[in-house]
Amino acid sequence: MLNWNLKSITPYQFVHFYLSKGCAFSSDFSAIRIIDSKLLRYLRKYSEFFLDLSLEHYDLNLYKSHIVACAAIAGARKAVGLYPIWNNELEELSGVDWKAIESSFVFLYE
Repeated sequence: MLNWNLKSITPYQFVHFYLSKGCAFSSDFSAIRIIDSKLLRYLRKYSEFFLDLSLEHYDLNLYKSHIVACAAIAGARKAVGLYPIWNNELEELSGVDWKAIESSFVFLYE
């Protein structure tokens, strides 16, 4: 009666899907440390941190779930020192380019 869409995919589900496919690549470089299993654990933790932070800001509800997830991953990559923050591999994986997530990233990261 209310036309609720109960099959929606949350940003958490998108992030965990993207992380399972890999969000650190051989073309990346780290300004802080070598890319190892510890850095990958931090990447996961920071992604979840930014997702938690997105729940506190109503304005981020205006973005689609996959855009918020991509912004969280970009924020996590920046936090752990992976550069570039958003590269071609991530664009291929998510189907989202930097221009689509830039405003949500700025809102989330700053």
